[in-house]
Amino acid sequence: MSFVLYGVAAFLTVCLSWASSNAVDSGNSYHWSPWSVSPCDCSAHLQKNYRMCVADTGQLVPEFACGNGLAQYYSGCSCPYTQAVQINDHWSEWTSYSSCSVTCGQGFERRYRTCLTGSGTCHGPSTEQASCNMGTCPVDGYWGPWSPFTPCSHSCGTGMTIRSRTCSYPIPSAPGAPCHGDSYDRQACNAQSCIIDGQWSSWTDWSRCLVTCGLGTISRDRTCTSPAPSNGGRNCSEMSTETHDCSYGPCAEWSHWFEGSCSVSCGEGTRERLRHCSTGRDVDCPGNAQVIVNCTALICI
Repeated sequence: MSFVLYGVAAFLTVCLSWASSNAVDSGNSYHWSPWSVSPCDCSAHLQKNYRMCVADTGQLVPEFACGNGLAQYYSGCSCPYTQAVQINDHWSEWTSYSSCSVTCGQGFERRYRTCLTGSGTCHGPSTEQASCNMGTCPVDGYWGPWSPFTPCSHSCGTGMTIRSRTCSYPIPSAPGAPCHGDSYDRQACNAQSCIIDGQWSSWTDWSRCLVTCGLGTISRDRTCTSPAPSNGGRNCSEMSTETHDCSYGPCAEWSHWFEGSCSVSCGEGTRERLRHCSTGRDVDCPGNAQVIVNCTALICI
């Protein structure tokens, strides 16, 4: 019965080691541990010989990683009679367990004892092995694949397209290193020029009136430059110049002439002509307000 219990315990140890370990890494190499021997089962006259598959890091891994070869086998054994054992045959105290075979994850540790003086036929194993767990191994983060680029931000002219990736293959766990580099990649896109229709600029200020009196004109302008048409775009429609009438008031002007009487009643004489400026000040109108002209009266008898 003790042999069966020991076999079950060894099997559970291997299963727990596998369940807490990472998947087999193809970048490591693996080897068998030295053979260990269980105590003899005196009722069945059998003892179990077993070994474990170990990575170079000392971590326990599934047996298939070590390739061909047996992980355990049973061999015959016999339990010597009490009288065949010398009274001086006895085991030393167990040594302390060795350091765990790994610095992180699931590994194993061993302790030893020595068969002291006598015939050297002490019963039981000289080595015991136990599993040990040094905690979760640090995992460095690695980038996942890039996502597809997003649609270009502009249908023409220079735009921007973006792709992204995540640090999740795997996600780093302390004290593992994070991913290095950028999580976003930006690139220019759609460098072809856009068709641009022309648009009017703002109107200029109105010009000064072109006359100082009477009716004149003023004007203002605009240009097709906001923006100017390019790459086959349409020109601006409508007029680029706008005009309006302007006036500073009526100009100063003379009234009609008022004719005076001839200076003689017959023959040749003179007479006075008068006119008035519309402003009421004769100096505002060009020319004279009064002139003397010849006149002819009736023929003298």
